Amino acid sequence: MNNDEIPFTSGRIAILGQENRSREAVRRIVRRLGFEPVVLCSSAASASGSDNSEAFKLLILTGESDSLSSMALIRETKAMFDPQTPMLCLLPKEQFDDVSALRQDTTDELIAKPSSFTELFSVLRLFVSNLPGKIPPLERRWGGYRFLMQSNTVEFGGRRVQLRPDEFDLAIELFAHEGCTVARDMLWDAVWAKPWDGKSRMLDTCVSVLRRSLKLPTNGWELRAVWGAGYRLDGSSGREGSAIPYWTPSSIRA
Repeated sequence: MNNDEIPFTSGRIAILGQENRSREAVRRIVRRLGFEPVVLCSSAASASGSDNSEAFKLLILTGESDSLSSMALIRETKAMFDPQTPMLCLLPKEQFDDVSALRQDTTDELIAKPSSFTELFSVLRLFVSNLPGKIPPLERRWGGYRFLMQSNTVEFGGRRVQLRPDEFDLAIELFAHEGCTVARDMLWDAVWAKPWDGKSRMLDTCVSVLRRSLKLPTNGWELRAVWGAGYRLDGSSGREGSAIPYWTPSSIRA
């Protein structure tokens, strides 16, 4: 069985909070950890727009602009979701003491929000390791490329390249579906969690960065646009990364 045929089985994790930067970082990490991230701007959105036919494995709150607003989000979330669902609250450091003092009677986990992506990845990975399901390893390999999931870093041929988070996720998506045409809309959904507006060139720019930064042609890989469809990566990787599940939508064409 290759990587494209492995179904997504780890379950869904809900991410709530108004702070876009933290919410986006958590979404990327949750996905890399093998879970399906479901981003909700507020817990009330779950009642109107989210399909809750499948229970969430975990609720992650990214905090609000002040302690009272964070407490209100915690209360609202507890009221809207199954009380047995574990909750992890990532709070700005300046709110931690205030919210902790008000939450002495709960088993919810309160953590001061880490300041870097790598630290946040480590915290979330440790926490979700207690949930059912297999956590993917910290690295993936295709051919001579080694992807370090916690740091957006790729190593190959004695080089070490630091990518932006969206560039890294795009690379993983393309390598995971080597030899397949991956639809443009699927890539937008997987990497930026929104549909393509028909105008943005962000995807094409990231593809150009990957070709150049990862020296794809030099290392025997071809990353090309498929007119009217999306992008296709071809190479001789030996599918070393194929045994590691990775959540993807289903719009893939061989």
